[in-house]
Amino acid sequence: MATLYHRRRPVVLTFLTHYAPGDQWGGPVRAVENLVFHLGGEFDFHIVCKDRDFLDMEPYPGITPDRWNKVGNASVYYLSPRSLHWRRFRKILQETEYDLLYLNSFFDVRFSILPMVIRKLLSTKKTPIVLANRGEFTYGGLNIKPLKKKIYLWLIKKTGFLDGIVWQASTHHEVQDLQRILGIDSNTIIEAIELPPAHENTLSNGEPKPTAGNGCLRVLYLSRISYDKNTEYAVKVMSKVRVPVEFNIYGPISDPEYWKRCQEVIKTFPSNIQVSYRGSVAHADVLHIFADHDLFFLPTFGENYCYAIAESLSVGTPVLIANTSLWRDLEKYGAGWDLPLEAPGEFVSKIETLASLSIAERQVYRDRALKYYAGKQCLKEAIHHNRHLFLTALGK
Repeated sequence: MATLYHRRRPVVLTFLTHYAPGDQWGGPVRAVENLVFHLGGEFDFHIVCKDRDFLDMEPYPGITPDRWNKVGNASVYYLSPRSLHWRRFRKILQETEYDLLYLNSFFDVRFSILPMVIRKLLSTKKTPIVLANRGEFTYGGLNIKPLKKKIYLWLIKKTGFLDGIVWQASTHHEVQDLQRILGIDSNTIIEAIELPPAHENTLSNGEPKPTAGNGCLRVLYLSRISYDKNTEYAVKVMSKVRVPVEFNIYGPISDPEYWKRCQEVIKTFPSNIQVSYRGSVAHADVLHIFADHDLFFLPTFGENYCYAIAESLSVGTPVLIANTSLWRDLEKYGAGWDLPLEAPGEFVSKIETLASLSIAERQVYRDRALKYYAGKQCLKEAIHHNRHLFLTALGK
């Protein structure tokens, strides 16, 4: 095996639902894209994903479905709808010469469970597995379809599918979640934070655009419209705000029935709340949208890293989030607030407090958000930890 690594880079075969150039699936896409950018010179990434973006009916332009495409530092196999079956997955796993299987969900039936089952059945492919659960074992994450998850957890423990897996944790909190829920040995968990974006943002140091003439606080929700992102909670909080606020909602509607429930709440908004649903947004425009708002509001049930929070802070927009991610102690650093979901009144209070501040006082929050984000970034250390993750799994 040692000779193998001298001859070529280790091949990391990666499965995830969506990949570049997709914009709508969020964190996992950005996480793998950044990993490929920073470590693509040391590892040969082969990525298997759908041939279209989240909720899109047409495939990405310029790609060839059902065969390998060169995309940046990676080779990407874009699966057409007719290829989303176990026989095609088995063919890819059998015919691809890979050294490491990298999965990006624990509960995804097609892009995690199916590859694990096929690998288990293919006696010639007992390659190591690295599994990044992307915050699925947080309290909020486990309470999405909890019965199905409990049954699956029981089955997978009984059948030995956890054997041989190296777990990627983004935070110490995630390490504790993995040990508590799965009862696995801490030696099989490696803490490797999500890598930051491939390119530094070029916006103007988080300087806000002039406040609208009516003095409204500009509040932003930018994420999927879905139960796990807790969109309904966000609009319910906004319905209780009693100061002038401009509330803009961006993101794909992953559950139309859930969005209807949100719209029923929006109908009850008082006249001081100006609300607009602005649809999906291209990733290239995300930073400009964050910079054009005074506050990013995302009361999600559970996250490990959450690139949207990082992107907001990176342009100096403070955040109002649930205490379910690695972004903690925000109020201490003046970068925003991370609050318990059990206290919706506190969310209302923070929005009204920020709205009462002058432009100069709001700028202080923007400056502190930038400083907080900068203090979280250590690219060299993050690259080292992610490299260590793969080399450990490879026995190096």
